Amino acid sequence: MVFRRVTKADVLLLSTKHREPAVSGEEHQKPVMIMDYNRCKGAVNSLDKVVGAYSCKRKTSRWPMTLFYNLIDVSAFNAFVLWVAVDPSWNQEKTFKRRLFLEELGRMLVYPQMERAPPPHTSHGAITAESRKFETYPAADPQHHQFQNRK
Repeated sequence: MVFRRVTKADVLLLSTKHREPAVSGEEHQKPVMIMDYNRCKGAVNSLDKVVGAYSCKRKTSRWPMTLFYNLIDVSAFNAFVLWVAVDPSWNQEKTFKRRLFLEELGRMLVYPQMERAPPPHTSHGAITAESRKFETYPAADPQHHQFQNRK
């Protein structure tokens, strides 16, 4: 549905939820579409506030990157919520559980790539099996990983 209000400034609303231009029965006579938006925007503001504490967002002039950063932030928060729901006792005594979760998530995503990559500032052909030594990372080792091997 498309709703257009003509006043000092035009307002154009697009909605896939609302099929007909209904107006609320209250005294201010606002469209139901606006009433629904106002009712739900508090949750979006709360999510933005929570995600803002630990965010990967960077200043960019490219809108796809802004969208990507937001997608990463919201996905990481959703993963944290699901993880705590699955295991409520995980780091229960800590007050900064989300930061610990994000650090562990980052390790799990980065360390396997670091193990496969050649050391920096060397040509790929000059690396031999004897000269390449991997550092062992506890998060990449399944025996030491705190998220795996759960009962």
